[in-house]
Formats: sequence, C-alpha cells, structure tokens
Amino acid sequence: MASQPQAAARPSRIGKLNRELLTQLKEFENTPEEGRWPGATWPAPQAFRDAEAFVRKLPLDSIPMPDMGLADDGEVNFLWKKDGVHVDLGFYGTGACSYFARGESGNKIHEEDALVSDDFPGEILALFKS
Repeated sequence: MASQPQAAARPSRIGKLNRELLTQLKEFENTPEEGRWPGATWPAPQAFRDAEAFVRKLPLDSIPMPDMGLADDGEVNFLWKKDGVHVDLGFYGTGACSYFARGESGNKIHEEDALVSDDFPGEILALFKS
C-alpha cells in the first residue's frame, strides 16, 4: 500500500506574543491545589476558556504586552500600564468581560458586560496609539 502524503502543517494564525500569553494562562490554570492561595476563590474553568478566546484575538502586534494575573475573587485579569495608559480587563467565566481604561488625557472607558466573542475594543486600541 502506498503511503499517503502528509498534509503540510498549517502555520498558526496567532503571533508569538499571543502564544506566550496562552502558555502563561495554561500554567495558571494548571496550578496544583497546594500552590493556590489559601482562602481565595480559584477562577472557574470557563474563566480560563474566556480568557484564552480573548488572547487568541488580542492584537499584540499593535499594542503592548499586558501583565496577566489572577485575583482572589476568581477573576482572570489582564493589566496594561504604559505611557499614561491604564487598562484593567477581567474574566469570571460568564462569556463576558469587564474593563476599565484610562488614557493619558484622563478620558475613561468602561464596560461591565462586553462579550468575549467581540473584538478588542477599538476605543482602547486608540488609547495605545494616541
């Protein structure tokens, strides 16, 4: 029987920085029970899935790399502080995220229930480019 040609590997559609964030996110998610904070609420599996979906669409070729962390109340959080721009964005696993952003001029942008399926808010992208 003749062997079938192997399909060529498809290049990833996400960039290197996105893959770095996805790796960090997976490391957080896989933290063993004994490595977690006592008394804190650990993020729900869906919070990690929502954050993963967000990271896959994050335009890191045009904005700075965020810091990522976990809050004591079960939130997966992304934080940007650069050149007078502050953005705090979080996921609880509800299919939505909340964010607060402040630009160098002091203008504020916030949303409590932005859909994870939406693109990164253009208003926030504009803060990084101003």
